[in-house]
Amino acid sequence: MYLQLGVDNAPSTQILSFSIPLIKSLRFGVSIVNDRFFALSETDITINLSYKLKISEASALFFRIK
Repeated sequence: MYLQLGVDNAPSTQILSFSIPLIKSLRFGVSIVNDRFFALSETDITINLSYKLKISEASALFFRIK
C-alpha cells in the first residue's frame, strides 16, 4: 500500500526459511526475517528443531523447539 502511494522507506519484510531432515522424524531448520518499518529495522535469526510423532496412519502430532 505504501509503495503504491509513493511513500519513501515504505515498510517491507523479507523472509528466508529452510529445513532439512536429520532422521526419519526429526528436522532442523533456520529462519531469517528482515523487517523494516520506516526508520526502524530488525533482523531475527531463529533455529528450529521439530519432531513428528505418528499417532495413526491418518494423524500425527508435531513438536517444535524454536
